Amino acid sequence: MTLPNFLVIGSGRSGTTSLHHYLGQHPDIYVPAVKEPNFFTFTGREIIADNRIDQWIRQNSITDLAAYEALFDSATSERAIGEVSPQYMYTRRAPERIKALIPQARLIAILRNPVDRAYAAYISRMGSGWETRTDFRSAISEEVRRIRENVRRGSYNYRSSGHYVPHLARYLESFDRDQLGVYLFEEFRRDPDVVLRDIFNFLGVDDGFRPDTRIRHNPTGLIHNPVLRELWRRSDAPRRLVRPLLSKPLRDATFQWLHRNVYKPPIPPDVRRELIDYYRPGIHDLERLLDRDLSFWLE
Repeated sequence: MTLPNFLVIGSGRSGTTSLHHYLGQHPDIYVPAVKEPNFFTFTGREIIADNRIDQWIRQNSITDLAAYEALFDSATSERAIGEVSPQYMYTRRAPERIKALIPQARLIAILRNPVDRAYAAYISRMGSGWETRTDFRSAISEEVRRIRENVRRGSYNYRSSGHYVPHLARYLESFDRDQLGVYLFEEFRRDPDVVLRDIFNFLGVDDGFRPDTRIRHNPTGLIHNPVLRELWRRSDAPRRLVRPLLSKPLRDATFQWLHRNVYKPPIPPDVRRELIDYYRPGIHDLERLLDRDLSFWLE
C-alpha cells in the first residue's frame, strides 16, 4: 500500500496548479496526473451534484480509500509522494482525517493576498460560466445570502475563503509546526526557483533541481477573443460530457491554448479599499502566526 507523505493543502487561486506541474518534474517527487482528488474532503461520502461546480467536483474527486491508494501505484523510488487538493485548507475535518491516515505527512500551503485571491476566484468562475454576476461588488455582497441559502461547498465564498488563520490553526492543532510549510503566492510568482528550492528542501529532496517554470498553468483571466470567450462560457455542459473521452494531456493542452492570451479587468479601486479594510485584522493575525511582515498586502 502506497500513500502520500506530503500534501499541498491550498489555497485555491494561489498557484497550486503550477506547483503541481513543477513538483511533477522532480525525479525524486511523485505526484499523480490527477490534481485535486479531494480524498480527505469527501472520503466515504457521496458527492451530491446539484450545481455545475459540484458536478465538476464529483467528476474529479475520489472518495474511496482503495481508489485513492491506486493514484500512487506508479510511484517507485521517489522519496516524496504527494498530491495537490486546495480544498483541504477549508475542510474542517481534513486535518484529523490526514492525521489518522498519514500522521507524518508534510503539508504545504501557498497563501495569496486575500483581496487578490477573492477577485481571482470570481474572474475564474465568471470566465468558466459558473458565475452569472458580471459585477464583482454584486457577487461579494450576495455572498452572505448565498451561504445562508446553503449554496454548496463554498462555491461562491469569495471573501470568506481569505480568512487563513482559523484554517491554519486547525492544522497546527493536529500537526507539529515543522510539518507545515507556508509560502506566499506573490513570492512564488516573482521568483518560482527560490520558492521551489525551499519546498524541495522541506520535502527532503534535491534542492538543486530546477524545473521548467516558464509556463504558468491555469492562469487567472478572461479569454481575449470575445467569440471564444462566450463559447467557452456557454460550453460548460458539453465540456463535462466530452471530458471523460479526452486524455488529461489533451484537455490541459486545449485549456492552455485557449487561455494563452488572457486579460483580467482591474478590480474597482473602491472595492479593493473596502476589502483591504475587511481583511486587515485577519492579515495582522496571520503576521503574528507566521512571524512575517505582510504589510504589502495592505497597500
